[in-house]
Amino acid sequence: MWKDKFLTYIKELDSAYERGLLEKEQGPATV
Repeated sequence: MWKDKFLTYIKELDSAYERGLLEKEQGPATV
């Protein structure tokens, strides 16, 4: 049970982290 919650938490962190990186990279690059 706790493993599922943990995995979900990790996945959410991962996607949020990736989105943050993409946004940071695209910002200066497109300007």
